[in-house]
Amino acid sequence: MLIRWFYERRLLSSKNIDHLTVKVEKKIDRRIVKAKGFQVYEVENFRSLVKGDKFTDGAYTTAMLRTTYAESINPIAVPNAEWNVPAEVKLAKVLPPAKECW
Repeated sequence: MLIRWFYERRLLSSKNIDHLTVKVEKKIDRRIVKAKGFQVYEVENFRSLVKGDKFTDGAYTTAMLRTTYAESINPIAVPNAEWNVPAEVKLAKVLPPAKECW
Protein backbone atom coordinates (compact mmCIF):
# COMPACT_ATOMS: atom_id res chain seq x y z
CA MET A 1 0.00 0.00 0.00
CA LEU A 2 2.84 2.41 0.83
CA ILE A 3 4.45 1.73 -2.51
CA ARG A 4 1.15 2.55 -4.26
CA TRP A 5 0.71 5.77 -2.22
CA PHE A 6 4.22 6.94 -3.03
CA TYR A 7 3.80 6.06 -6.71
CA GLU A 8 0.49 7.95 -6.96
CA ARG A 9 1.78 11.02 -5.13
CA ARG A 10 5.05 11.01 -7.07
CA LEU A 11 3.04 10.88 -10.31
CA LEU A 12 0.74 13.72 -9.19
CA SER A 13 3.65 15.91 -8.10
CA SER A 14 5.51 15.33 -11.37
CA LYS A 15 2.55 16.75 -13.32
CA ASN A 16 2.28 19.91 -11.23
CA ILE A 17 4.07 22.89 -12.79
CA ASP A 18 3.05 25.48 -10.18
CA HIS A 19 5.09 26.46 -7.13
CA LEU A 20 2.36 25.32 -4.72
CA THR A 21 0.36 22.10 -4.76
CA VAL A 22 -3.01 22.05 -6.55
CA LYS A 23 -5.00 21.75 -3.32
CA VAL A 24 -3.18 24.67 -1.74
CA GLU A 25 -3.61 26.82 -4.87
CA LYS A 26 -7.38 26.22 -4.69
CA LYS A 27 -7.39 26.99 -0.98
CA ILE A 28 -5.49 30.23 -1.56
CA ASP A 29 -7.89 31.21 -4.35
CA ARG A 30 -10.80 30.80 -1.93
CA ARG A 31 -8.98 32.80 0.73
CA ILE A 32 -8.21 35.64 -1.67
CA VAL A 33 -11.92 36.23 -1.95
CA LYS A 34 -12.21 36.27 1.86
CA ALA A 35 -9.13 38.49 2.20
CA LYS A 36 -10.79 41.51 0.62
CA GLY A 37 -11.75 42.69 4.12
CA PHE A 38 -8.27 42.34 5.69
CA GLN A 39 -6.68 45.40 7.20
CA VAL A 40 -3.10 46.23 6.19
CA TYR A 41 -0.96 48.58 8.29
CA GLU A 42 2.42 49.83 7.12
CA VAL A 43 5.07 49.20 9.78
CA GLU A 44 8.04 50.56 7.82
CA ASN A 45 9.30 50.44 4.25
CA PHE A 46 8.65 46.97 2.79
CA ARG A 47 7.06 45.70 6.03
CA SER A 48 3.37 45.62 6.82
CA LEU A 49 1.10 44.17 9.44
CA VAL A 50 -1.84 42.23 8.01
CA LYS A 51 -4.65 41.52 10.44
CA GLY A 52 -6.59 38.33 9.84
CA ASP A 53 -4.10 36.67 7.46
CA LYS A 54 -1.94 33.55 7.72
CA PHE A 55 0.87 33.11 5.16
CA THR A 56 1.58 29.87 3.31
CA ASP A 57 4.08 27.55 4.97
CA GLY A 58 6.91 25.99 2.93
CA ALA A 59 5.46 22.54 3.69
CA TYR A 60 2.76 23.19 1.10
CA THR A 61 5.03 23.85 -1.86
CA THR A 62 5.33 21.56 -4.85
CA ALA A 63 9.06 21.25 -4.17
CA MET A 64 8.40 19.93 -0.66
CA LEU A 65 5.79 17.49 -2.00
CA ARG A 66 8.27 16.14 -4.54
CA THR A 67 10.99 15.84 -1.88
CA THR A 68 8.64 13.96 0.44
CA TYR A 69 7.86 11.25 -2.12
CA ALA A 70 11.18 11.20 -4.00
CA GLU A 71 12.62 8.16 -2.22
CA SER A 72 11.71 4.63 -3.25
CA ILE A 73 10.10 2.22 -0.85
CA ASN A 74 11.10 -1.39 -1.31
CA PRO A 75 9.28 -4.35 0.19
CA ILE A 76 11.09 -6.30 2.93
CA ALA A 77 11.78 -9.94 2.10
CA VAL A 78 11.45 -11.05 5.75
CA PRO A 79 8.24 -12.79 6.89
CA ASN A 80 6.15 -10.77 9.36
CA ALA A 81 6.63 -13.42 12.05
CA GLU A 82 10.40 -12.73 12.06
CA TRP A 83 10.16 -8.95 12.47
CA ASN A 84 11.58 -7.47 15.67
CA VAL A 85 9.27 -4.48 16.17
CA PRO A 86 9.68 -2.33 19.34
CA ALA A 87 6.59 -2.02 21.55
CA GLU A 88 6.25 1.76 21.01
CA VAL A 89 6.16 1.16 17.24
CA LYS A 90 3.53 -1.59 17.60
CA LEU A 91 1.34 0.79 19.61
CA ALA A 92 1.76 3.74 17.22
CA LYS A 93 -1.24 4.62 15.07
CA VAL A 94 -0.03 5.60 11.58
CA LEU A 95 -2.46 7.19 9.15
CA PRO A 96 -1.93 8.24 5.52
CA PRO A 97 -1.35 11.96 4.87
CA ALA A 98 -4.46 14.08 4.52
CA LYS A 99 -5.44 14.41 0.86
CA GLU A 100 -5.84 18.18 1.30
CA CYS A 101 -2.04 18.46 1.45
CA TRP A 102 -1.37 17.06 -2.00
